[in-house]
Amino acid sequence: MDRLRRFLVVHRRPVAAGLTVLAVLAGIRSLTAAEPTVDVLVVREDVPSGHVLSSVDVEPRAVPVDAEPDHALTLADLVDRRVAGAMRRGEVLTDRRVLAPRDLDRDERLTMVRLADPAVLVGLRVGDLVDVVATAPDDSVGAVVVAPRAVVAVLPTAETRGDGSAVVGVATTQEVALNLAARSLDSQVSLVVSP
Repeated sequence: MDRLRRFLVVHRRPVAAGLTVLAVLAGIRSLTAAEPTVDVLVVREDVPSGHVLSSVDVEPRAVPVDAEPDHALTLADLVDRRVAGAMRRGEVLTDRRVLAPRDLDRDERLTMVRLADPAVLVGLRVGDLVDVVATAPDDSVGAVVVAPRAVVAVLPTAETRGDGSAVVGVATTQEVALNLAARSLDSQVSLVVSP
């Protein structure tokens, strides 16, 4: 035991250097043996609700295989698709984050509705069913449902509500879209969430 103690005292620096090298080698080995990854597409910068994606809006990011979300989309799935809601930089793009072309049937139209009161949007989500209600400024007719059970397709972001109003995209038939556009010119429009 004394001989070992004397050896360590005399050769402490080479022993310390050897142990340091072993620690570095162990660290390198643990890094090279890291778990496998898979590339997913994320948004490069913040994007507002309803933004139409292009290849410059997305970038690949490596994530561990067990962290890959279900239904992650490829670039071919994303180009020219609208995001269903506002997204922050680095969010992974999945089928729930974009509106699929099939989300609008052949006879449906995306109609943009300007709401005077953004408070109506509290708790509203893409995919909710709403009744679009129009009220004449003089209240001569009362509130009239001009688009029953429309599907919310696009929601505004905080950045797009700077003027105190909010624009919401709803999926309606062409006939309802034309009626809604006409009523929006001379009426205040609001939304009522349908069950």
